Amino acid sequence: MAHFERCKACGLVMIAGKYEICPACGVKKSAFEPFHDKVPHNRRIVLDLHIHPILVHFPQTISSILFTMLIGALILSGDFSEKLLHVADIMAYLLPISIPPAFLSGILDGFVRYKRLDTPYMIYKTLVGIILMLISIAIAIITFYGDSREIIFYNIFLTLLSLACQVYLGRVGARLMFGIMPGKLKWKDIFKMKKSSFTNLKK
Repeated sequence: MAHFERCKACGLVMIAGKYEICPACGVKKSAFEPFHDKVPHNRRIVLDLHIHPILVHFPQTISSILFTMLIGALILSGDFSEKLLHVADIMAYLLPISIPPAFLSGILDGFVRYKRLDTPYMIYKTLVGIILMLISIAIAIITFYGDSREIIFYNIFLTLLSLACQVYLGRVGARLMFGIMPGKLKWKDIFKMKKSSFTNLKK
């Protein structure tokens, strides 16, 4: 098993003996200290894959492209405007496909990281994630049944809502990235939710 050390200046954890200076902040090796990872190896492997941070970029990118195409089609005219609407239609169909993998990987990441899903932050993220999925489905349905030109304002509004949800999820997720509960993980606990957690949300 590899041994680790931590930079006392910036907190970076690295393999022991590999660096003469901190690759993050540049301080000398004299500022390093031994580091013992309290997170079991099997949990660390899952977290180090960074599955959730990678997958969330897909709906973020698709939403941004969709919004840009809709605004461009609204401002411009002629054939180029129609081509932008065609791209927007494709993005509208891809958005609800891209969200479930990001949502499920977020559930997995939160559980592996904190060993429970019934904390306030995790509940908030889950609820907003569900709202985001419903918005994306609404965009796809409106696009499928409506005329691209006539529904453009509806889709712009819904796309803004989806981006707002993703900004919120990103801000909360950034806070959660810095914490990890030590100890072993009981996978059966992923289905357990304490009633007290929902009571605390109302206070």
